[in-house]
Order: sequence, then structure tokens, then C-alpha cells
Amino acid sequence: MIKAKTTTGDMVLGLSDENIKRLKDGQPIKFNMKEVIGIDADCIILYGETERHIMRDLEIGPSTKIHT
Repeated sequence: MIKAKTTTGDMVLGLSDENIKRLKDGQPIKFNMKEVIGIDADCIILYGETERHIMRDLEIGPSTKIHT
């Protein structure tokens, strides 16, 4: 995976075929955004055949707000 920051401050993620294979095998990608854009928060990338599949696989806590 390639992580980059543009001159306008946008974060760019580039996923390889191997990354996609791992995501489809149920291995989410997780990294801290501080190294890219200076925000100390984790980014987690998941794969699901549909949004319903992703929701089913997530552990949703009371403080989680879902945006679809």
C-alpha cells in the first residue's frame, strides 16, 4: 500500500492487487494517519461484498456513528 499527502493536504491511498486479495480474505488494513496527515487516529480499511456484509462483520459500539 502506498500512503501519500498531496500539496492540498488530501490523503491518498494506493492499494495493490495483493492488498485487495488480503482484504477479500478478511484481513483489514490498519494504519495510523499521523504518519501521513498528522492526525493521531487509526484508519481501518475493510472489504465486504456489500455494505450489509461490512456492517455484519463490524463490532459496533455505542459511540460509533455510521455514515453510508
